[in-house]
Order: sequence, then C-alpha cells, then structure tokens
Amino acid sequence: MRILAIDSGRSKAVACDYNSISGKYEYQKVPMSPQAINDLLVLRSPDRVVLEVSPTAGWVYDIGRALGIEVQVANANHEAWRWKNVKRKDDRTDALKLAQLSIMNQLPTVHMPEKKVRQKRSLIHYRQKLIKHRTQVKNNIRSILEREGLSMPEGRTAWTNSYLQKFKELSILLTEAEPENLWRGQLWIELEMLNCVNTCLQEVEDKLDDLAASDERIQRLQTCAGVGPRLAEAAMTQYAPRTTQDVTSRATANRRFQA
Repeated sequence: MRILAIDSGRSKAVACDYNSISGKYEYQKVPMSPQAINDLLVLRSPDRVVLEVSPTAGWVYDIGRALGIEVQVANANHEAWRWKNVKRKDDRTDALKLAQLSIMNQLPTVHMPEKKVRQKRSLIHYRQKLIKHRTQVKNNIRSILEREGLSMPEGRTAWTNSYLQKFKELSILLTEAEPENLWRGQLWIELEMLNCVNTCLQEVEDKLDDLAASDERIQRLQTCAGVGPRLAEAAMTQYAPRTTQDVTSRATANRRFQA
C-alpha cells in the first residue's frame, strides 16, 4: 500500500510518500493550496491520504474523496500522537510518523463530517465569536462611562433602547471631540460597533433559523421542554449522534449543565 502523509502548514505542506511493502519513502514540499494538493494527489496516486486535523483538513479531505482516495484524519491530541523523549521534531518527521502509524493501524482518527455539516458548525462557532465580541464592546462602553463617573444599571436593563438612546446623546463624532471630552468620541465609536455586531449577529441567527426550519431532527428536539433552536442545533452538529434519542439525552444533559 502507498500512503501519502501530509503535514500541513499555513503556506507550505510536506508530503511523505510511503511504500508499506518496501518501507521506502520520499518527501515533497508543495504550496498549501487546493490546486497544489489536488495536483499532488493526482501525481502520486496514493491508496490512502493521511493528515492531522486542522483548519485546512476539511478541504484536503474533500479533494481526496473526490478523487476516490481513502482519507484518514488524525487526532493530534490522542496519547498515541504525543511526542515523548523525541529530540528531533520537524515537518518531515511528523509526516513519516503519520504514515507509519496509519500502516500499523495505530493512528487515532477523527470522523470528518460532510461539507455542509462542517459549514454549519463553522457558522454556529462564528455566532459564538460574535457574542463574545459584543460582550467586549459592552464592557468597553461600561468602562468609558465609569471613568467619567457615569453609572449604568446592571444586567440587560443597560442595553434597552431607552438607555442606548441616552448613551448616544452623550456621544459625538471623534473628529468633533475636544481634548477634554475625547471619551465622547470613543463612546460614539463603541456604540457604532455595538450596532454593527448586533446587526451581523441577527443575520447569522436568521440564517441558522432558516437551516433549522428544514431540519426535522432539530424541530423534533425543540419539542423537549427547555430546548430552543440554538441548543438543538448545537446538539445535532457538535455530537453527531446516531439516533434522535441520543440527541435528546445530549440536549437534556446540556440544559442541566447550563442551569
């Protein structure tokens, strides 16, 4: 069997073409781009492609499967993949180790879902990033006001339309701010950012709602008490369970944990 193990970097990839019968291998360095990887797989025509899980693993997996090649994605956090007492560690060594573990059936692998599932997971994670960004902007606004001795109510009350309007009245364009009230310009910028993040977040959630509306499994999960669209979609995409009953138990466990 010929195994092509790929150790990917941001701009370059090192491939190890390993022959399991002879034990011989050779390396090739290529750009880390879809076209270059496709050309590499066509040129080498391996029986199996092996690579570590990474942000680029998805599209490499798709290329390999489209060419009819078996693809294994390694779990680099598994005990078998940890480096202990190894003095030399580089891209070539990583690629060779991938190939050798694969041929010995000792490679810890992860399931690679189809592209539309990966895309939905990415959108869910992106929503979480937007929420974190919104929280940071809110903290910035609170900090600006506190520095000027202006108090804000705690919790969600501070972010109602009435309070946001009051904050807006305190703000001015930074270009119009005098040296003694630059904080007003900072407040204006933060309020603009908050409005932008809220708009983007709503757009993402609308898209997730559209996707959920056509997913019978998510609709069924939401019939459970306390399970909303965000929790249901997270349970479906994160855990990839085999049965609806398994999904329900996961969602229930998540709800109890969050409570």
